[in-house]
Amino acid sequence: MTLIQTRRHARLKSLLLFFCAFVLCHSSLLLASPSTPASMLDAAASATRALQWRNLANARRDTAPNPVQVENQRPGTPGWAVLQPSRAGEIQAYAGADSINRGQEVQLHVSSNSPYLIQLYRLGYYGGVGARLMATTLGGFPVDQGAYVYDLNRGEPVDCPSCITSLKDEKGLETHIRDANWSVTDTVRFPAQWISGIYLFKLTNSSGKQWFVPLVVRDDSARADLVFQVPLNTDQAYNSWGGTSLYKDFQRAPNGALEPAPRAYYVSWNRPYEQNSGSGNVLVWTYAMLRFLEEQGYNVTYTTNNAVATGATNLFNYKGFVSGGHDEYWSQAERKKLEDAINRGVSAAFFGGNDMYRQVRSYPDLQGRPDRFTAGYDNPPLDPVHALGPLGVPLATGKWRDPFINYPEARILVSMYNAINYHNQDFIVRNTGHWVFTGTGLHDGNAIAGILGYEVDGIVGPPHLPVGDERITIIGQSPFVTADRVPTTRLSVAALRELAATHNIVFNAGTLGWVFGLTDTHLLYAPVHPTDADGDAPQQADPPTVAAPIPVSPALRQMTNNILQRIVLGVVPTPGH
Repeated sequence: MTLIQTRRHARLKSLLLFFCAFVLCHSSLLLASPSTPASMLDAAASATRALQWRNLANARRDTAPNPVQVENQRPGTPGWAVLQPSRAGEIQAYAGADSINRGQEVQLHVSSNSPYLIQLYRLGYYGGVGARLMATTLGGFPVDQGAYVYDLNRGEPVDCPSCITSLKDEKGLETHIRDANWSVTDTVRFPAQWISGIYLFKLTNSSGKQWFVPLVVRDDSARADLVFQVPLNTDQAYNSWGGTSLYKDFQRAPNGALEPAPRAYYVSWNRPYEQNSGSGNVLVWTYAMLRFLEEQGYNVTYTTNNAVATGATNLFNYKGFVSGGHDEYWSQAERKKLEDAINRGVSAAFFGGNDMYRQVRSYPDLQGRPDRFTAGYDNPPLDPVHALGPLGVPLATGKWRDPFINYPEARILVSMYNAINYHNQDFIVRNTGHWVFTGTGLHDGNAIAGILGYEVDGIVGPPHLPVGDERITIIGQSPFVTADRVPTTRLSVAALRELAATHNIVFNAGTLGWVFGLTDTHLLYAPVHPTDADGDAPQQADPPTVAAPIPVSPALRQMTNNILQRIVLGVVPTPGH
């Protein structure tokens, strides 16, 4: 009995024979290669120069290994990265769901001009290898359903008769959506014994061209210590497959110019991720945080924005909610779920920046499948929906701090998005007598190199003031130079809230680069254009390029462990150095 059960179209005998021959001829490409690229492995030297991290495996030796620890004792599979990306639309694909529960199935929508192989990996630490091959199977009958290639097509998908490129909103305004609307080619059922995690389908066609499809597998019945949210709302907002995103609209570019016109108002989840060979931003900051959590042996499960918003993931089942990197787009339903959990004693740690900056709203797609369209006008008066949501504020989409919504993210995070700096700068620590710095050897004014940026938080507008017996500690306060057309110097802020009444904490790192100081295995965004007039995020290099390396910081790893272990164990280390 195979681990993956796939229902597929009937295929010709000659096709099967051809593909079997292809697999044999290309086994070195499709199966584990003898080595992983240096960019995909942690340097062995970092382990020798690092502190002895106080991970949970050591802190709780009297307990049985948790599922993440057991899984990471299995050998990883080198060669899991895409080495021959599909750059001309030879093969592209997306999943019919952003997440599933353990034991459920997911449908794949693949467009390929030749037969393809499906390899399924789970991302993790796995001794530094970074992923494990879970199963391999032949794909369904190949169907060329269309494609989009940024460098070739700009404003429209090509050869895609099923694509939806126009949709009016409630008031008749064109949303400029792009929906591939491809047929199902493969249905994959996940065994119930596979643990929660981020999984990657790696598709390889007969010419060797490759594509990723990410999928989060939840464990809705788990009562783990931590739940890690994969910020797929933000990944979709930046996804410009088909020529539009919540940042771009190449269809309306004036006179065929390469620069986009103003953004689309809707994005669809029924399309591939344009960035990073179909993986979106999963292999950027999300993967860096995941590697750290699984290296350290935390008992963690995985979820998405949509799963939290709908209640599929019950935050009350966990001691702490974790976000890492770039978690910018939140629905009001999701934010209400998190605020309720914090008010009842669940901790939250945001190891990123620019988090919870914009409100979005979900819709079913044209087939009635829930949460497959996301509305994001970034202009509340323009949005046709002004009704109040579960937080008692308008559902109109835009920045949470916008006066029309007037529910700034600082209510949770203390500091909130301030500005962009293109070249990551140093994070300057403060209040180092606090327990967050135990075991780091840091003193006030010391710098952690390179982790400040590219999006940075600060105190913007009226500050969040302590309520009741709440204690707020600033653990980082760093001057930085903005990437504005006329650069200015501003002050970043990283803050920790300690809530005595409910015995929990809320931490905001205030910088996207925090996770990059935890491991040297990640991709880095390299912004290439100045910010627009209202200070929004710039357009991104596509695909991302590797900027100057950010060194792994033993002190930052210790700080992160101190925060996470306070959440998990409920006690703080003794202050001191």
